[in-house]
Amino acid sequence: YFDYKGLRDFDKFYQFVKREEFVFHGSSIIDIGETILAINKRNCEGALKDAYQSTIETKEGPIEFCIGLAPSGQGSQFGQSWSELHPGKKTIAIAIFMNFDKATVTLGFRSRNIDALRLVETFPGGGGHPNACGCRITNHHIVLPFEPNSEDGYVNTHTMRTPADFITGLTQLMKQRIYRIYGLPVLENLA
Repeated sequence: YFDYKGLRDFDKFYQFVKREEFVFHGSSIIDIGETILAINKRNCEGALKDAYQSTIETKEGPIEFCIGLAPSGQGSQFGQSWSELHPGKKTIAIAIFMNFDKATVTLGFRSRNIDALRLVETFPGGGGHPNACGCRITNHHIVLPFEPNSEDGYVNTHTMRTPADFITGLTQLMKQRIYRIYGLPVLENLA
């Protein structure tokens, strides 16, 4: 369809969308996109209410920090929603994605006004961009909320810990690394 309409060029595609020629079940693609974005924002704002939130004083200044379970695939919006709550400030949001099938935990970092990649690179295999990066947590770093896959490929539910216990331990680990990367706060002379 895009070839037929000559829309392989982004500028042509954008003009096509702006003219709202593409209609899906009676709604324009822009209306659908706005609806999806509104739902994702609402879901992430709800997830932020359950996330661990803190202001961490560092040598580079205060960092508004949060870590929590994000809606599936919404790491970017989770971080965006967090930074919108703290305009103009240094923010780091860590979205946790748990895959119980594969016994893995992935962390999606989003930051504003500070380079989070420095923090992510302290984990093996961590990488990305200064404000959008990530890593996978293994049992080398912190006790996972589940044991690694058994031989049959399933998580052993008898050894599971609560996600809250995992997040508490992960939060302590992150605070230690934040202080190591961004520096301990400078204490003023009280004398």
